[in-house]
Amino acid sequence: MTNSRRWILALALVSMILLTGGCSRTIAEPQDAKSQPPTPTTTIEQPKNQESAPSSPPNELLAKATKGDAKAQFELGVLYSQGPGVAQDFGEAAKWYRRAAMQGLPEAESNLGAMYHSGQGVPVDGAEALKWLLKAARKGIGEAQQNLAVMYLFGSGTPVNYPEALTWFRRAADQNIAQAQWNLAVMYGQGLGVPQDTVQSYAWASIAAGNKNSDAVALVTKLEPVLDNGQIEQARVIIDGWNRNHRKQ
Repeated sequence: MTNSRRWILALALVSMILLTGGCSRTIAEPQDAKSQPPTPTTTIEQPKNQESAPSSPPNELLAKATKGDAKAQFELGVLYSQGPGVAQDFGEAAKWYRRAAMQGLPEAESNLGAMYHSGQGVPVDGAEALKWLLKAARKGIGEAQQNLAVMYLFGSGTPVNYPEALTWFRRAADQNIAQAQWNLAVMYGQGLGVPQDTVQSYAWASIAAGNKNSDAVALVTKLEPVLDNGQIEQARVIIDGWNRNHRKQ
């Protein structure tokens, strides 16, 4: 393993985050844009059901959670993870996410998987991270699909598997997860698991740019002079088709 590969893998191992937010990592532009080797963007958008205040005060959530209410258990995990209204405690967050996840709540499965990946509140365990993220991803949680794809891309807790990474990035991208759209642009630009395709790279970068991904905006600007009119038109067909099927009105 080269030093650059070790460095890239190290970034992936330390940067998995929860659905509740975290720091950013970016993937370099495709080789057509004279890029550096890719590193994953693992920042994920906060789900809508976590953007508002908790459904109940912390003491009421605790009472409901203790009685086995999975939603309350999840919300309590979010509170302990973020810290508002209670002292931040990742161990407590993981405990309540686990209880909700054991009842099959997909958002809790996703957060628990991310915590096992990062080692927040629990020991780092790639196998457990993969297990819980896969459960949530199969239930349609876009953020879990994005994180799962990162694990396959870099072989974290599983062998490197570009086709699986591509599959899960695509599913997350179709749910309008901007980071997954950007990651697809890079995979096509670098030819990771697919034939190198600058048109597809430009198209996915344009879709991500529509979601205000600053790296994608810059890449679109760099690629436009490289593509001919026919390639731009091919990309526009891809972009328009995706927008019709997936862009929220």
